Amino acid sequence: MSFREALIWIRNRYWKDRKQFFLYSGAASVVLIGLGILADIFLPWTEWALIIRTAIALPTAIALFFLGYGLTLFYVGRRTKANPDYRTWRVRLSPTMRQRVSFVIFALLFVLILALVEQPGYTFVSSLILAIIAGLFTFMRKTSSELTRDKIGLPDSRDVALEQHLKERRKSPAKKKAEKKKPKRSKRRQNLKKISRGKRSGRDKLAELLPVQASFSCASVSRPEETGVYRLQENNRDYSRKGRTFERLSF
Repeated sequence: MSFREALIWIRNRYWKDRKQFFLYSGAASVVLIGLGILADIFLPWTEWALIIRTAIALPTAIALFFLGYGLTLFYVGRRTKANPDYRTWRVRLSPTMRQRVSFVIFALLFVLILALVEQPGYTFVSSLILAIIAGLFTFMRKTSSELTRDKIGLPDSRDVALEQHLKERRKSPAKKKAEKKKPKRSKRRQNLKKISRGKRSGRDKLAELLPVQASFSCASVSRPEETGVYRLQENNRDYSRKGRTFERLSF
């Protein structure tokens, strides 16, 4: 019997009589966990005692896996009944994504196995780790549609969407850095650009507001209509700036 066939057999037992399924798997789990704790307390930590513990841990792991798989089926059934659009993580993630998640959990379990010490609860924790590993293989296995897609050679749309999302995330920081590196134009340069485009400066507006010839105590401004030359005399000095000609005027 393959692993897929075993899962189908468990699902059939679950849907045939749910209460009986939980009763048997729960009772077997409690009894076997108790036996494992008693073995850790009374048996010595020798080779033959470890064989006895292994004989208790394996069926305990199977009973715990039955119980956990049944609870998963019950939870998914309730969620699907409340929300028909609900999708499990096994459907949301592609086989590649599920394998990556499972490998991370495998690494954590391996560290936990190395940290186990010879004390009461050793057999139970070992059984629980084995049940979790069986659950990860159940989570990683491919569905029938995924197997068909692999035979045809089509890419998984979930992997393609993830790659596009990662490319966009890589591009966004590069765009921000490029925008920061762009030199900011100074106000002086912007004003010159506006003047070159034919926009009037503040001095042009001021000249229009003033009369054609205005006399002041310290300066006089004139703007001949035919030439458009600005003339400014202040303290009897001449000024010229940015190509504009200023000629001395007499009071």
